[in-house]
Amino acid sequence: MTTPTENQSQLPLEVIQSILHHFIDDCKTTTSDYMNSADPPFLEHAALIQLLQLRLINRLWSNAVIPFAYRSLKLTSALMISNLVGTWKTTLVFANNAHLRGLCFNKMAYVKTSMSGDSNQAIQGSKNSKLDLQDFNVSSTSMSDVAELISLCSTTLSEVKLVFDGPVGFTSRFIDSIKQVDNLTALIITGTPKSDDSDSDSLNNLLNAITPLKSLSLMFPSIPSLRLKTTALPHLKHLCFLYYSSNVEVIRDFCQDQKEKVRFVECAPPPDYVDPSAVILGLQESLEILFMDSIPDGLPRSVYSTIFPRLKIMRCFDCSSMRPDLRWLTLPVVQNLEVFITNYWLSEKYWISQLRSLNSNQFVKPVNWKLLILITYKGDEINLGLVRLFKRFGIRCEFKGELSYEDILVSKYFFEIEVLDYI
Repeated sequence: MTTPTENQSQLPLEVIQSILHHFIDDCKTTTSDYMNSADPPFLEHAALIQLLQLRLINRLWSNAVIPFAYRSLKLTSALMISNLVGTWKTTLVFANNAHLRGLCFNKMAYVKTSMSGDSNQAIQGSKNSKLDLQDFNVSSTSMSDVAELISLCSTTLSEVKLVFDGPVGFTSRFIDSIKQVDNLTALIITGTPKSDDSDSDSLNNLLNAITPLKSLSLMFPSIPSLRLKTTALPHLKHLCFLYYSSNVEVIRDFCQDQKEKVRFVECAPPPDYVDPSAVILGLQESLEILFMDSIPDGLPRSVYSTIFPRLKIMRCFDCSSMRPDLRWLTLPVVQNLEVFITNYWLSEKYWISQLRSLNSNQFVKPVNWKLLILITYKGDEINLGLVRLFKRFGIRCEFKGELSYEDILVSKYFFEIEVLDYI
């Protein structure tokens, strides 16, 4: 009896890829920001290690795993970055098969110097520079290392998240590396309360350099001046921001400059409430999609009493209301509503309690509101009773997993896809 060769005994590549898809679906991921639809989850480090161990099965598995494992990465230390750069440079199979689409860098460090040029001179200890190291430590991620990795994967990269420990700023080398990325469509910049000494010039230079950007998230409390070139960010459509008192005016002015482009705004509230009305009202004529933490209770009076002629999609995390009825659905802000999106687990009881005792004549809603989307963990929970309840009032109720900003932006097509009739 002959022994089968390796090629005869191994699984076809298509089967291996299917197995890897299911494996990743079951893996644990990092928690995504529920108030930012451009912030996707990443595989947890332990899950990534398990995935990479499958490369030991044989050569076919080894090559098949790489594109799955290195599709998007959260890099939490300088050592992880340097190891990845080293592997990329020395392993041809890795470089040819790794298609990094998303990267998240933690512990980013920007150190200002008293001279112009690349601020990484401060980290290297230039004798001609006056150092400001109050927010820098040895565990921080060097911007030069980040720039090198971005350059290596510039042909496939489309999403970048930068998490700063201190002031937000960018070196000339980093900006040059970003310029090489032909399809960078989403950028998230996150900071801390220590980010109050951020570098406005380098931030403006960075944003001026990213022509293909569609989504911008500014998630730090003290944003410096945002005065960009009139030709900057020609494709920008989605903006997410933290509305601290220290940055609302800057964001308002930025939105005024970009109001012909920005269609989709997500307002993430800080611990202490600040009124975001100035930003939202400044986009009254162009805003099509609005995400707030809570609707209707989270809407400022000046916003909910205003008609937004193009606002057709609204989403909130929590739609339970202190109001005793559904009269908020007659407010001017929702006059043109077509799609409402909210969290299923936080709103199920609210909708049931409000709708169960009503008949069709008592329920007054926006004329064009036809679809309610309830977000669950993976979109696989379905409450048939709730589906039937909304159907009584002419509203289709769908259950979906988390939707990205891209899903929402293409909603003209996305929400019109024929769906399974649950009844």
